Amino acid sequence: MMNSKHFSNKQVSTCEIAGAVALCAIHDLRVNLFRFGGFPQITVEQVEAGFNVKVSVEDKLPSEASFVLSQEEGIAAAKAFQRSQSGHDPAIFDRVQEALARVIG
Repeated sequence: MMNSKHFSNKQVSTCEIAGAVALCAIHDLRVNLFRFGGFPQITVEQVEAGFNVKVSVEDKLPSEASFVLSQEEGIAAAKAFQRSQSGHDPAIFDRVQEALARVIG
C-alpha cells in the first residue's frame, strides 16, 4: 500500500487529490449509478508528469484504468477538495468519468 505524500510547500497531499477524484466518482454515481455493488478504489502516485490516478474495482472481473493529472491540475484539485464540503471538481470530472466508464465497462 502506498503512503500519502504531503507537499508542505503547497499544503496538499496525494490523499486530498484522491478525495477530489472520489467526489467526482460520487457525483457520477448520483447521476449514472454504477454497474457493480461497491465503490472504486482510488490511488494517486506522484510521477514525473504530475500525478498518476488509478481507479480500480475488485468485482467478478477485477478492472482498472488510470489517467495523469499535471502537477498544476493535481494541486488545484486538492485545493478544491479542501474548500468543498461535498461538491465535485468540474475541472477533472470528465477524466474521472471516462476512467470509471473504462473500469465498469
